Amino acid sequence: MIFYFSGTGNSRYVAEKTAETVQDEVVSMNALLKEGKAGTFISEKPYVFVLPVYAGRMPRVAEHCIEKMQLEGSSAVYFIMTCFETPYASEKYIRRLCGRKHLELSGFDYVCMPQSYIAMYDVPDHDQAVQIYRKALPKITEMAEKIRRQEKFDHQVNGGGMMSDVINPVFYQMAVSAKGFHTTDRCTGCGLCAERCPLNNIRLQDKVPQWGNSCTHCMACIDGCPAQAIEYKKATAGKSRNYNIAADL
Repeated sequence: MIFYFSGTGNSRYVAEKTAETVQDEVVSMNALLKEGKAGTFISEKPYVFVLPVYAGRMPRVAEHCIEKMQLEGSSAVYFIMTCFETPYASEKYIRRLCGRKHLELSGFDYVCMPQSYIAMYDVPDHDQAVQIYRKALPKITEMAEKIRRQEKFDHQVNGGGMMSDVINPVFYQMAVSAKGFHTTDRCTGCGLCAERCPLNNIRLQDKVPQWGNSCTHCMACIDGCPAQAIEYKKATAGKSRNYNIAADL
């Protein structure tokens, strides 16, 4: 059973491509969070989690969701992280989570995907993002084949700890907030931002999106807006929006 959490589609793509090789079910953690439930799952095959790296670790909302899940059957688990360049020290925190959940970590690895944190960084244009997806496919397939054969990943991923250990808490305290998201006059009131928000943090008031106090900075609202009508403060003006690139492959 393959779980993913994804704001803009990177982790979803890796999960779905992995599922094609492993021939296993894909479960959206976004949907679980949106419905407010974790659920009980039974699988004889190893569990697989595909997650993005947020400030050096898995998103906190994803970690909390996994904590609440009841995972029965297999105790083996693989974690695949999607990130721009490095997963930093994500593995350390994943091993701690596995210990709490009594899961055996059979493999940890990562795949480089397009930068998608538009609120802080420059992001590639559409054509560049497509090329990054295509370049990532061989590694995704290689990892999926090992999972299909239930082989352990045979190497360690070494990443720096400063981002994971020190910056992560500061990032969540200082930067992760819905304050700053706003719409422009291009907004059509379609409601897709509210529909795609995994934390139900957006509601429409007179067809105008209003953000609440729960936000994980997944960027689903801003990148998924078909009218490109959402901005974050002044940081996103003029930047490319890349959402669900897999649809164009």
